[in-house]
Amino acid sequence: MLIDFHCHTKDSFDAFTSYEELLQVCMNKNISAIAITEHDLPSKVPDNKFRENNISLIHGCEFTTDTGAHIIGLFIREALPKKNNVQSIIDYIISQNGIIYIPHPFKDKTGFCKMHSDYERYLKHCNIIEIANGGIKESKEDINKIKEISKKYGLILVSGSDSHKSEQIGYYVNYYETENTDLHYIVKNLSPKLYYDSNYHQPPRRLNFLQKKAIYQYLVLKISPKFKRFLKKFAYTILKKNRANYISN
Repeated sequence: MLIDFHCHTKDSFDAFTSYEELLQVCMNKNISAIAITEHDLPSKVPDNKFRENNISLIHGCEFTTDTGAHIIGLFIREALPKKNNVQSIIDYIISQNGIIYIPHPFKDKTGFCKMHSDYERYLKHCNIIEIANGGIKESKEDINKIKEISKKYGLILVSGSDSHKSEQIGYYVNYYETENTDLHYIVKNLSPKLYYDSNYHQPPRRLNFLQKKAIYQYLVLKISPKFKRFLKKFAYTILKKNRANYISN
């Protein structure tokens, strides 16, 4: 079983993957299950076509705390209003019999362990933690910290592509070898082997030369979210032909 735990579709404000593209890539890459983790929104991806192709959808949500940090709830159908505190988000996920997943723990501005200095008080309630994320390059120091946290609090180490475009889906996957068919049990209790797509010469979500410049980062903060999405959508449309070729190969 191959699972991608962290995926956004066109329903997230900063993502563009259509439902059809999501299904096609899962089929092409033999992904058995994929978690839909929109930003502060419930998953709207319909199950039917995925089920017909023996692909399981894990409905979830990437919640934003009142400090801007992210926490993912897996196996939940609804979201909460934005800017909730950590405890209310954790309590909500638990009330839904969901699984608490800490993505990109030390990422600037959105990493849970980066934005909450008291993060350790909450980890006893969590289930899994992301040690590899398709959108960032974790430092050796951060990787070692994540391993220590995993060992201390009994959190399962996983990876997530954190895909926002179709070509990013399945860059990281988690491999489970088990006869158990209870997906909730598998995710909550079993440790996977972590794999990446070696067809890429480099990860698909790394910052390019321009994006690394200080002036670019400054301007990004000054542009409205709606205009940023417009620019991203324009660039994405220009590259549509290449994207379609990738999906079909």
